[in-house]
Amino acid sequence: MMKTALIVGLVGALAACSAESMKTAEGCKIMLTELGQAHTRACQAAYHEEMARQAGGTVTRCIDTGGAMSCTTY
Repeated sequence: MMKTALIVGLVGALAACSAESMKTAEGCKIMLTELGQAHTRACQAAYHEEMARQAGGTVTRCIDTGGAMSCTTY
């Protein structure tokens, strides 16, 4: 009986979380898995790149090509 009450309480607490509280300041969905966290970081980077472009700034994107770093500025 106690386990059932605990489960019902946890489900209720999760249901009380709004969709907005599960997003970053940039509006990206917060994910918990390693792959999901990579998706969140990519979303945040894309947001900041777009804000820089709209402000007339430049954006530099670097990629590790397996031992060397390749960067492009646009």
